[in-house]
Amino acid sequence: MRSAEDIIDRLKGSFNAPRTKDEKIKVVVFCIIISTTFWFFSALNKSDYVTQINYPIEFQYNTEAFVAVKPLPRQIRLEVTGGGWDLMTRSFGFGMEPIRINLEDPTQAGFRLASSLRGEITPKLEPVAVNFILTDSITYHIERRITRDIPLAFDSANVLLEGDYRFTSPVSISPARITFTGPESIVNALPEPYLIPAADDAVDESIAESFDIPLPASDLVSSNVSEADIQFDVDEFVGFMRTIPVMKLNFTDTTLRLNPGVVDVSYSIRRSEEVRADSLDIMLIADYYSYNAADSTVKVSVAVKAPHIRDLVLLEDKIRVVRDE
Repeated sequence: MRSAEDIIDRLKGSFNAPRTKDEKIKVVVFCIIISTTFWFFSALNKSDYVTQINYPIEFQYNTEAFVAVKPLPRQIRLEVTGGGWDLMTRSFGFGMEPIRINLEDPTQAGFRLASSLRGEITPKLEPVAVNFILTDSITYHIERRITRDIPLAFDSANVLLEGDYRFTSPVSISPARITFTGPESIVNALPEPYLIPAADDAVDESIAESFDIPLPASDLVSSNVSEADIQFDVDEFVGFMRTIPVMKLNFTDTTLRLNPGVVDVSYSIRRSEEVRADSLDIMLIADYYSYNAADSTVKVSVAVKAPHIRDLVLLEDKIRVVRDE
């Protein structure tokens, strides 16, 4: 193993009479490094350099009561004069304690002139001198942090029901309300009620499950819940067509009759109650007090309808009145 003296002697020999191409390259590189180092240190010793640096700033305010809507500025730009060593350390952020900007009410003004900080920055940068503060103004957007309680609603209008299925109960939501906390402008812009979207799948049975509550896109807003339990019932319905006789009301003249004496109706009931489909569940009447002499008709109305019958429609709502000869 070679000693340190041998390595030094070999290096000196390479300087004096390099024998190979590699040794010549090493000598050139070494010379460049040495000369660059001397130049660098010599340059740093000068004291009249002019350059630009960033000086750190910090905002101080009640973060419980207020929230920054946009990222706050973290530095301002300066033109300075100083020695090489001092400027180098400042360029890397050494020896620069942040200027703290205290905001009693951050919602006021929204800006501060950077020049107003000169008196605080100058002594902190010595011996570097501040020529100019290049940043014109320091802008910020801070709002009050508020809490808002909003009722929840389920988007039942966009529930995709399979075939002839329909809702047979109101929609139940638990919890019934949601609380949002965040910047005043964002929270106040939230809709009321706050809608929970329906799933994309077709529904053919009653629902009792948890649904995700879509939160605002801003990560500055938080909520006390992220999902809600939704319950509602559905059932399949079957359609029917029936011919129903019409009963006369207030016809004092026995020679008058209805022509025809029946009306076709359509309606629907649950499939589970299909066995209850009966024309006797519906009673229609024609009241003579609605008689229209212009066309000799009376109006037909529904007098009785069983609770299980839905969507009852009269295909004709008028009947002619004729006299027997």
